[in-house]
Parts: sequence; C-alpha cells; structure tokens
Amino acid sequence: MFTSAGVRAVTAFGSARLNLKFFEELPWHDAAGVPVIGGRTPLDLKTVTGDDRLVTMAAQALRECATWPQPPAPSARAAEDRPAPLLLCLPAPDPDLAVRPADALLSAIADQGGAPIDLGASRAFASGRAAIFDALEEAERLLSSQAATTVYLGGVDSLVDRDALDRLLRAERIKTSTGEGLIPGEGAAFLRLGRDGEPGALAAIAGVARAQEPRTREAGEPNIGAGLADAARDALAAAALAPAGLGAVIHDAAGDRWAFREATLAIARVRPRAEPPALITSTGSCAGDLGAAYGPFALGLAAFWLRQAVIDGAALVLGTSDAADRGAAVVTPARPPRGGR
Repeated sequence: MFTSAGVRAVTAFGSARLNLKFFEELPWHDAAGVPVIGGRTPLDLKTVTGDDRLVTMAAQALRECATWPQPPAPSARAAEDRPAPLLLCLPAPDPDLAVRPADALLSAIADQGGAPIDLGASRAFASGRAAIFDALEEAERLLSSQAATTVYLGGVDSLVDRDALDRLLRAERIKTSTGEGLIPGEGAAFLRLGRDGEPGALAAIAGVARAQEPRTREAGEPNIGAGLADAARDALAAAALAPAGLGAVIHDAAGDRWAFREATLAIARVRPRAEPPALITSTGSCAGDLGAAYGPFALGLAAFWLRQAVIDGAALVLGTSDAADRGAAVVTPARPPRGGR
C-alpha cells in the first residue's frame, strides 16, 4: 500500500473541457436507435479520433496549465524554466486498438503543450481511473528526492470516441434508452505540482492512500464500500485530518448504479453526519465518466474550490477502478509560503 503525507502544492490547473455544452446527443446510437447522451469536448468526433484525440486534448490542457493566468512569484520562475517531468494517466491498454507507444504519446503532447518537459523523467500510467494514484506516487518520489522541483501531472481519456463507446455499449455499461449504466464523457486535465509553501499555490495535496477492494464488480457479491473507505481513512490519517474537517467529497460514479452504491456506502463509513453537511458530488454530474482523466480533474476541481472559498474545510477525492484498486487523496488549503513570503 502506498500512503503519503508529503504535502505537495498544486500551483496550476488546466483542463481541455472548454465550451462544453453539458450533456448532448452524440452521433452514435444505442440498440434501440436512440442517440447516446454524453459529455464531450468541442473536437469533431468523426475527424479527430483514437490517440490523435487524446494528444489534442492533453496538449490543450497542458498549455492551459503551463500558462496559468496568475504570474508565478520570482522564486518560482527559475523552477518553471527548468524542464519538468510529465506524468500522464492513460486508459488501460486494449489489444484490439492500435495506439502509439506511451513514449510517443508523451513526446507528441510535450511538443504541442507549450511547457518545457523533461522527457527522460516523464512516465505514462495506463490503468484508467486508478492511474492517478500511481502518478501521485511517482510525483512524490521525484519531489521528495529533489530529482524535480516541479511536476506536470495529468490525465486524458475519451469514452465517447467511437471504438471506446462501442466496447462499452457491447458490455452493456452505457446508460441508454433501455438500461442503466454510466454516462460517457471525455476530457484532459493537468496539475502543476511543487513543494510545500510554494508562493501562489492553489491548494495542497496533504495525504494520499491506496487500498484493495475484495468485492469487485465481477465478484458476484454486494460491494459495501470497504476498500474505498479504507483508502479514505488512511489518506485522512496521513493528512492528520479528522473526517469532520471535510467540506467536500468528490467521487467518480457517473450515473452507474453499482459504482454510486459503493461510493455512498464508503462515504457513510468514513464521515459521520455533521452540521453543516459536506458537499458530496461527482465530476460525472457535469462531465460524464472521464476515465483516466478523472483523478487530475477532480484534484484540480478541489484545489480551485478551496482557492475560491467555495467550500469550507478540506476536500476528499475518491478514486476507483474496474478491478480491485481503490484510492483517496486529501486536498487542503494552500500552506503559507516558506519563509513568510
């Protein structure tokens, strides 16, 4: 199990979901001939496809993150001029799809992303929604060892791309006119992570933990949220935060009844009822299932809410996978700058 109490500053956030029209009809239909509803970016679904779609979205999000509107403090400029590792969360590999190797995807995103990237230290983690916790572990290693002073951590995925949507429809995982399921979405998000006390930081990632869920979707037994609750408790302990200090909980259930039940049971196990109640929400309520982009998007959303005082307290981000991997991260208000600056 990976558990980290290393406080890391979120110094910038960028996402490729600009001009999203909430949910809309996609140009694909279910078995009854009814258009599938999903959340997509402005990219043309019929001309920008496959890994070209992933590169385009990821590069846009990286550019937005690298040019975050708040000017960096003088002490941070030198670090930002130094090439930074790029840690990328990607969909789990599919043997039926021809996708460029991970190093080629990283190189293409770095070429288009407008940020100085250290490709030698960059890595991709192709395990879907759970990839965020592998990426956070690597970010912690790079920053704590001083191998890097800044890290770009992001994710990109598209469940509305034709091939991905077709697989989900065949597996009866999509919400259609005839059945329950997830709402497909797509997007990319990047965070810029630095050391604790970075001037101008949006928020801090104060605790991260992972756990295993014994009752997965394929296990045939009711899932009672035990693994996800274990990860949440460990992340809170790493952050030295009591559950009552949470102002928000963000989870990744995007309309899927099975996933929603797991998330709600886990939250009930972790946080007793309190006044005022915490905001409990899912990124799926506005964007659909973002797949591998969920983790960075949710962490960036939590950081932005804290910076804008939308919530009072800390935010807990919960993450799951279709297998047994579960994880949680605690996001707190930014720490004061080092040295009182």
